[in-house]
Amino acid sequence: MLGKKKEHLGNLKILWAELEWEIAEAKVSDADPDMKYHHVNDLQCKQYLLEQEIDELEHELGMIPLKLMLVGFVIFVIGMTIYMMS
Repeated sequence: MLGKKKEHLGNLKILWAELEWEIAEAKVSDADPDMKYHHVNDLQCKQYLLEQEIDELEHELGMIPLKLMLVGFVIFVIGMTIYMMS
C-alpha cells in the first residue's frame, strides 16, 4: 500500500511537470490572446489541483513515522501498566 502511494505521488509529480511545460508552450504560442489566456488559466487550475493532491499525499506519507511512534508509545504504556499491576 505504501509503495502504491509513493508510485502515485511520483506519477502526480510527472503530471505536474507536464502541465508546467504545457503552460509555458501556451504562453509563447501565436493563438488569440483571449483564448490563450483562458487556456493558460485552465492549465494553471489543473496544476493547482494536482499540487493540492501532491501536498496531501506527501503529508500522509510524512505522518507514517509519527503514527508508528504513537502505536509504540501506547503499547509501551499498556505494557508498563500491566507490569506495575503485577
